[in-house]
Amino acid sequence: MPRKHQITSPQDKAIEVFRAYLADHPDAAEHILEQMNSTFIASSPTQEDWYWGRLATGGEEDYLWRRLSDNWYQKDVIPSTYLELHNQCYEAYNANPLASAVIEITTSFVLGKGVMVAASEAAVQDVLMDFCHDFDNHMDTRVYALCTELSLYGEQFIRFFVSPYDGRVKIRQIDPSLIDQIETDPQDVE
Repeated sequence: MPRKHQITSPQDKAIEVFRAYLADHPDAAEHILEQMNSTFIASSPTQEDWYWGRLATGGEEDYLWRRLSDNWYQKDVIPSTYLELHNQCYEAYNANPLASAVIEITTSFVLGKGVMVAASEAAVQDVLMDFCHDFDNHMDTRVYALCTELSLYGEQFIRFFVSPYDGRVKIRQIDPSLIDQIETDPQDVE
């Protein structure tokens, strides 16, 4: 009796699964080829792929995600590298016309001539308009600054100040480079 082929590597396993699926579904070859990760089969997986790849996580969520750090157990870059990246982004935006154009075109595409906030309830609409037209919030121009900073740094830190007297809300942007650490509530990590 002939011995079955022993699967010794992830590449062999992927090819075996592929062959078995094609045997059961011969008309699905085109669909499978579109979804197949050819680089995974063509080359040896990295250490990162073993911990975070599609086969390890079992999902599509992190398929195109690449960490900035060089070690699989570090989820973020070290603070000095993080600050250097922020500074390079800011410098490129202010000194390089092409980099500036990319950010400004993105902002113009996303926001166009502005944002209109509407509510079906008249009382809610009044509160929203009071917030948007508040002199300190100046939302007509702030939405552009929010979008530009989000495009530039990839993150936003917005601080909300609620007046204890009349409930009015003021917002302020915080430079992400000034944030050292984020502490979450153990009962609510979001």
